[in-house]
Amino acid sequence: MKLVRKALPYSVTLILPALLAACALAPESPEDAEGEDVAEMPQALPISSVLNIYYSDENFTTKVGQSYLSCVPGPIVYSGRTSLYYYQHDVPCSNVGGPRLSFRCIDSFCTEF
Repeated sequence: MKLVRKALPYSVTLILPALLAACALAPESPEDAEGEDVAEMPQALPISSVLNIYYSDENFTTKVGQSYLSCVPGPIVYSGRTSLYYYQHDVPCSNVGGPRLSFRCIDSFCTEF
């Protein structure tokens, strides 16, 4: 059994610095943007898609929500609600390859299974 502490999915950790840099470079108002060339910011591609399935308690019997981060850069999609109890499934994106990893997590302490 392998114990893993996961605060954020690894792919979110890779994207976060690029998002923060893009916000820092954004013009303060539309007037500031007039007449300026806009440079494209490269986005880090996620290493894996991440599906979290949230449960009401430590018995993992009643599903209360889920979240999904796709291999295509974009926001995390939520439905229902999150909780401290969840299964996390990481599936490598096609550019990386590799096996699907699954974790059982309680309050961000995850055990691979």
